[in-house]
Amino acid sequence: MNNISFKSQIKLISQQEFDNKTKNLTPKKHEVDYPWTPETGKTGKNLFTTGVHDCVVVGVVDGKKAKLYHLCQRSRGTGISTHQKGFDIRDTERRILDGVNLDNPDLHAFIFGGWHRDNPKYNKKHVEKIEKIFDKNLIPYSVIAGNRPQFDGIAPASVFYSNKEDTFYITNGLLTEDFINKDTTVDEKENYLRNKYNKVDICQFDTIA
Repeated sequence: MNNISFKSQIKLISQQEFDNKTKNLTPKKHEVDYPWTPETGKTGKNLFTTGVHDCVVVGVVDGKKAKLYHLCQRSRGTGISTHQKGFDIRDTERRILDGVNLDNPDLHAFIFGGWHRDNPKYNKKHVEKIEKIFDKNLIPYSVIAGNRPQFDGIAPASVFYSNKEDTFYITNGLLTEDFINKDTTVDEKENYLRNKYNKVDICQFDTIA
């Protein structure tokens, strides 16, 4: 695995560039939208989601198609009061693994977002439970998680996966064209992510571009 020649890219872009990449996509087919439960995840090509605060985004790719989930961190009690489901790791695992060929050598995953709101320890456990799904099934994954609260509010994140480019695009309201221009080094981009998130661990199937 250390000699993998083709890697998925994780790329920071501006909000304007994100909007340009997704503006012609049909939301019903391509957007993972509210209420952000396992049931609202999508399988296909060119999938995206927006408004990521303390939710967890999970992407699974196999070289042909992708799965994308935007999982709200609401508790079971909050779920009942809002007439939505609370966080359900068993349902999440079942849907993530449904139809996935575990023998596919190109199979790998991406975890993004999570934990900073009223109970960060509780939210962190949700991220760790998702990590365990991939660990026990021997699915390599990258994780960029633990959004630091001082960056939130004005800057919810968005994620877009392009199958053609095999790239996870990430943006938020703080990313400017000046920062992500061609002169910004990969080290500077990685440092940005490490300053914004508590955990950044990139697997051998991915690279920060």
